[in-house]
Amino acid sequence: MPNDANVTDEIIDRLTEEDYDLLTVEAAERKHTRAVVAAALVTAIDVLRSQSLDPTMPARAGDRENRIQALQRELHPLISADYRKLYNHEKRHWQQLVPFVGIQTAKDLNGIVKANIFKARFPKPVVETIVTHTPINGHLPREWFRAQGERFETLFVGQVREGVRQKESLNQVTARVKKNLAPRLQRDAETLVRTAQAAITNEARQKLYEENADLLRGQQAINPLDNRTSDICRARAGMAWTMDGAPFPGTGTT
Repeated sequence: MPNDANVTDEIIDRLTEEDYDLLTVEAAERKHTRAVVAAALVTAIDVLRSQSLDPTMPARAGDRENRIQALQRELHPLISADYRKLYNHEKRHWQQLVPFVGIQTAKDLNGIVKANIFKARFPKPVVETIVTHTPINGHLPREWFRAQGERFETLFVGQVREGVRQKESLNQVTARVKKNLAPRLQRDAETLVRTAQAAITNEARQKLYEENADLLRGQQAINPLDNRTSDICRARAGMAWTMDGAPFPGTGTT
């Protein structure tokens, strides 16, 4: 029978391999999200061009601000719809991802102990709860995607307002938006998918562990410490708990 240290190392190795497989799935979702966000930016620029916001044309400052506000009102339902579609697309993806992660993790654990004792039970109500109620950066998934749409809208209007303040031409404002906003929105799209999938994957595994709590002594947080690791995950790295939530002595858990 392997000792605890060897079992822990093998679990880490197997889950790391599983995470690498999930990166392939995540890459396809990132590509789709980047395409949707890029199309949303094109739509927003088309709306901008239809709003007669060229600062080189004679107009009072208040008139320009009114037109910026009109631009925002026209943009809001369009951007909201794009991010709502993104959420619904990702939700369908998560509905397939959750049972896959559970089954694969159970298979990995069974392979380590060489017995078919870990069971993955993910009926539809459980899957639905995970994909709709798992917190993503402190928000429910639907709310988090809506917040990302609002961020898009705020950044876009902010670039337009600055261009108007600088008395740039409409072509210059458009160029400003493309230069300053397009790369940022693409990075945000990457983060959007990566953060959401990590949260859903972790929640699926957590559910599996809870369902098989009688077979496990506890859990330990093994987190990569890179520039994408959150402060919360950094603080928890290396900590360990029993399945009842009590800290294991000597792991730094408080």
